[in-house]
Amino acid sequence: MKNYLGEQYGDITPIRLTGGYTNETFLLKGTTPLLVAKVYNLDHKSSRNEINCLKRTQRISAVPKMYDLIENSPSRIMVMAYCSGTSGQVILDSGDIETTKQIYKRLGEALARKVHAIKYNGDAFGIKECEVHCLNDHLLLQGATRISCSDLGKTVSNNIAPFRYFL
Repeated sequence: MKNYLGEQYGDITPIRLTGGYTNETFLLKGTTPLLVAKVYNLDHKSSRNEINCLKRTQRISAVPKMYDLIENSPSRIMVMAYCSGTSGQVILDSGDIETTKQIYKRLGEALARKVHAIKYNGDAFGIKECEVHCLNDHLLLQGATRISCSDLGKTVSNNIAPFRYFL
């Protein structure tokens, strides 16, 4: 990794960051602006999905800018902008329930305003499609913007198409 990234970005020092349950993440010290390299096993299927989601949402200011994607056996390396601050995973793992609630609330609001506002034209852009068959009929009919856990659980009637979302 260091050899290839050094060819691309100059004299760098990869510094391992915390988190990365499905990958290894490195701060690329010596780059301007600071960059991060996420290194996945090439066989890791959800990495392709994450990359496709990030590509699709690049115009949203909260989404880190992708600079490069390198795929050579046995690794897939995504180079992206470094976002300073405390890792979201560190906050979630801390057990601070109030802060965790605020994070999920802000994520939900950002998804509703920015990501779900992207018009779907029938092309999933390589993002894994799923169907949900367990939403209440009234939510589907009302086009609800908020769904709480208590809204889930009832099977959708046969005359209503299942709600589609992307993973």
